[in-house]
Amino acid sequence: MIYHLLLPPEAIWPEPTLASFKNIARNVASNYLGVMGSIIIAFFLSPYLVRTLGDTGYGVWSILASLTAYMSLLDLGVTSAVAKYVSEHRIKNEHKSSNEILASAVALLFFVALALVAISPLIASFVSNTYDFDDSYAPIVSTLIVVSAIDMALYVMSGVLIGAVTGLQRYDVLNIIRIVIALLKAGLFYLLLSNGYGLVSMASAALVTNVIAAIAMYIFIRRKHKEMSFSFKHANVATSKKIFAFSKFTFVAMVAGQVIYYSDALVIGFFMSAAAITYYSIPWSLSEYTSVLLNSVSNTFMPVFSELNSSNDQEQLYDTYIKATRLMLVLTNLICFGILAVGGDFIGLWMGEQYQERCTPILIILFAILIFKGPQTLTNALLQGMAKHKRYSMINLGLSFVNLGLNIVLVQKYGLLGIAAGTAITQIFFSIVVGPIMANRLFDKSVMQYFMKTYVPSIPPALVLYGTLYALSSRWQPDNYLILFGEAILATLVYLAATWVLFLDNQEKSFILEKIRERRQQTLQA
Repeated sequence: MIYHLLLPPEAIWPEPTLASFKNIARNVASNYLGVMGSIIIAFFLSPYLVRTLGDTGYGVWSILASLTAYMSLLDLGVTSAVAKYVSEHRIKNEHKSSNEILASAVALLFFVALALVAISPLIASFVSNTYDFDDSYAPIVSTLIVVSAIDMALYVMSGVLIGAVTGLQRYDVLNIIRIVIALLKAGLFYLLLSNGYGLVSMASAALVTNVIAAIAMYIFIRRKHKEMSFSFKHANVATSKKIFAFSKFTFVAMVAGQVIYYSDALVIGFFMSAAAITYYSIPWSLSEYTSVLLNSVSNTFMPVFSELNSSNDQEQLYDTYIKATRLMLVLTNLICFGILAVGGDFIGLWMGEQYQERCTPILIILFAILIFKGPQTLTNALLQGMAKHKRYSMINLGLSFVNLGLNIVLVQKYGLLGIAAGTAITQIFFSIVVGPIMANRLFDKSVMQYFMKTYVPSIPPALVLYGTLYALSSRWQPDNYLILFGEAILATLVYLAATWVLFLDNQEKSFILEKIRERRQQTLQA
């Protein structure tokens, strides 16, 4: 609901783009519900997986997740390119050009997927020889990796479908499919593990559910948008070059992200043990859920930034960027400062007290990173929408390898905390220096002015939230979910009140009051 209330009206964003921002409101709310649905499912499933698989088994599953994340890089950024160009051609009713994009993307990724399946036995052999797995897990690792490679090959191919639906700005469809598939996958995992099956069966179930998701997206596109075609006959070399010209730098950004987020488990498994990964994966999973949520919100703006950029209205584009950043800050601070205050208590309730002590310091570091990085996901969306993400992606890639190097050095001396600290050093620097400078230079605006309009005024409400939660948890120890969530709801209400008084400007307040009056009139008329 907060997303809808904070979206600016005509007084803030000009009339020609009001319809676009009504779409944003729908898409943001849809993404929010989709991600929250996935998080709720994971909330119930994750403790079951940890208890059933054990620390070592769950650690092996985490290593597999990291490997599949690297395999997904073979998307090569094509999904983002499809989303961008489908969005642009849709506005202009250029169906032929849109179909050329879709067909050329399918052709590119088809051969990439075949290559991945072909080399999967080599990947399996390398991993088996590199990691010292327990005797009970060593025989199944190769099978796990091959099954997962087939899964990722199909995922890479389905990226064209995801890009097409994203370009159509039908996030509601994507999120319905996401929730249904997550429920199906969780149900299959539970049934398989409760009947004595193991990791290979889980990987196979993940493969089956992803096939179902791809079929569902294809059916939607063909039924609702018959003008769209994926036939190879529309593919051509010129369009393939156009896709690659955009996607290659998105790919660089993807590589950077995977190195940052998914190398941790591989480094821990190599220098420590598979079991140690579990103690890192628990807080990391919470930060990852939050990152996915924040990205799902910021990504809805990418097609809008692309449309505004094509209209050459730079002032309107910059104003949109500032207002959207403020929106991201409201959401980011609500989650991150809340976790900093009571995240340790949540882990104790969620996973068990034996995990709370070791996981809480890591959780604090990871969410401190997100305070700075969360709102900057919007900068990435802006630069992609303007096709100005080359240098941004290259710098991010360089810092990601610095991050990896720091992790390798620090893990040997400081263990899991060293991994978290290595990530913090590079990502906070990137978020408070690189991103803001590059974005504001595009508009010839002051970085200091950017921070004064966005980050600085968001600090007082965030501190109010943290202080409220700290005071409540000190007075009433959150030793059960009822107390914890009760305190969280109360603190959220206080935070929203503080946001109203200390953060929102007069135009935003006027918009909210106007929307409340409209809703009240609609209710009375009904």
